[in-house]
Amino acid sequence: MEAFMFRTILFLAGLGVLLSAVGCGTSATQTPREAALAKLSPEDRILAESQGYCAVTSEPLGEMGPPLKLILNDKPIWICCSGCEKKAKSNPAKTVAHAEELTAKVAAKSTPKGAL
Repeated sequence: MEAFMFRTILFLAGLGVLLSAVGCGTSATQTPREAALAKLSPEDRILAESQGYCAVTSEPLGEMGPPLKLILNDKPIWICCSGCEKKAKSNPAKTVAHAEELTAKVAAKSTPKGAL
């Protein structure tokens, strides 16, 4: 489906009121999280989705806009926002370990029971 922008403006007493809008580059069926993740390159999106959650706050990636990629201990790590960067870099080993735990959690959720 082509991305589109749709606006309806109603004029009441000379004031323009925006009733609805779908932003450029997003589909009306995308959630804000999906739209944020769609802004990443295809390779980065796969990595971010496999981690699933911020390595600092454990909040779902993409809920605060496009997640940020850090390279810590030579590994790509995803955080939800620039506010998490300082804490992530303050203890890289802990951040990497937590990101690996999150990735394992996401993988376990997506693997059907009994499948290996």
